[in-house]
Amino acid sequence: MRWGAARAQRLTAWLRSRYEDAAEVQRLPAGLTSVAFAFRHAGAEFVIRISASEAGFRKDAVAARAFGGPALPVPAVLEVGRLDDGRAFCVSRRATGRRLRELTLGEADAAAGAVAATIAAIAAAPLAGTAGFGPFDAAGVGQHPTWRAFLRAVPDGEWGRADMPLIARMREAVEAGIDGCPEARALVHGDFGSANVLCAGDRVTAVIDWALALYGDPVYEWAGVAFWDEPRLRPVLARLAAGPGVADRLRCYQLRIGLQEIHAAAVYGNPVDLDWLQGRCRQLLEA
Repeated sequence: MRWGAARAQRLTAWLRSRYEDAAEVQRLPAGLTSVAFAFRHAGAEFVIRISASEAGFRKDAVAARAFGGPALPVPAVLEVGRLDDGRAFCVSRRATGRRLRELTLGEADAAAGAVAATIAAIAAAPLAGTAGFGPFDAAGVGQHPTWRAFLRAVPDGEWGRADMPLIARMREAVEAGIDGCPEARALVHGDFGSANVLCAGDRVTAVIDWALALYGDPVYEWAGVAFWDEPRLRPVLARLAAGPGVADRLRCYQLRIGLQEIHAAAVYGNPVDLDWLQGRCRQLLEA
């Protein structure tokens, strides 16, 4: 998302019209689909993020309100809305610490136990007042009646320049594995990567960006970590308790994630390398 100096100045003026003492407004590193600025207000630090879509920000607010706590730190959301130009905004507390991707490999290894405990805390989050499976909306309602229905809900129709013989093999492998997947229902972050986990020393200080959160088998979270295979999360993956059937579920779920990611890259232009995604999925099929 392009964001020039003039637009940044207008945003600063807008912030000060809404938060009279807003100060120290500064640009933060951009995300894949949003821009972010830090500012101070009432003696505390906040972040405003701006994106084309409001839905993910609404889910951040749900996560902070319904699931956040000492074991699962989620920054509090002050407000979500639309700017004058129609773009969505979200104002939240600014968490301390650095993103996991910014740590050295040694620092990431030291934090691995806390990161694994945070994954467990996500899976243990209370789901009272929620319903359904798969991605949920701002009311906490999942899109699918069962977990297996979500797993089968692979996009149809247009696949752009995706390798369709590969897609067919992946669909077949996912379908073959679905019957071995339990109808478990837990909170899943859905994008638990090194960009969305903040740490200070060996502590996790925040889990951010809940736009892809869903309800389902908590092993799906571990599958996401395994699929992307980030060096700073490998020590965390090593802590996965591989009980009966876990390896088969991990493979099924990773291929399901791969189908979703390939479709998003090939059709919607998501900024993930399509060739890398397809190569990763070939590795999984051949393992």
